[in-house]
Amino acid sequence: MSDATTFRLRINYTKEERLRYLSHLEVVRCMERCIRRAGLPFAVSQGFSPHMRTAFGWALGVGIASIDEYLDVLLTDYVPVPKVLASFEGVLPRGMRILGAQYVAAGDKSLTEELPRSRYECVFASCDASFEQAQDALDELLGIGQIVVVRKKKEKIVRFEGLLENVPAFERAPDGSLRFEMATFTEGKGSLRPDLFCAELAKLLPELGNAWITRVEQFS
Repeated sequence: MSDATTFRLRINYTKEERLRYLSHLEVVRCMERCIRRAGLPFAVSQGFSPHMRTAFGWALGVGIASIDEYLDVLLTDYVPVPKVLASFEGVLPRGMRILGAQYVAAGDKSLTEELPRSRYECVFASCDASFEQAQDALDELLGIGQIVVVRKKKEKIVRFEGLLENVPAFERAPDGSLRFEMATFTEGKGSLRPDLFCAELAKLLPELGNAWITRVEQFS
């Protein structure tokens, strides 16, 4: 719970299929629309432009799916969790599912503080590269230890140290695709986006093609 008049509800949901192409702002608007349709008694902010009082975790890049997303919403009345879950039936778009919900205390950490780490699965389903070529390219990128990101015509160097928490390694899946998992740490000063990491990898080995990326877990 948050205070005497509001209740902080944390919702766990997915963003899959075509929803992977929504921007973070579009996801926010979509979830707020679903909360309204579900009939939950959400709180609104004060001021000239009142809006639903929600808080989301770290944003995903466009094109990245997720099976482990979270948002906090403040409610003006307590609604039992089973009733919350039932209220979302029939109001969610295809590709979005509610996995669970729970109330959290006012003094609990925000989502970005509570869940600074993410684990991603990166799948190269239509690549013409061999397993050995793919692993060599990945080892080369890890050896370089950084990527250069261009934003608003300015270059920024993103170093893996401190942001990449594992040593990714390719594996061959039963369906023939090549894939690896990467775990990242996000802080206020920077993050290592998996889509940019995979794009840089494809520059070293164009035969890899595009990666399908899914966030499979967020954790502390």
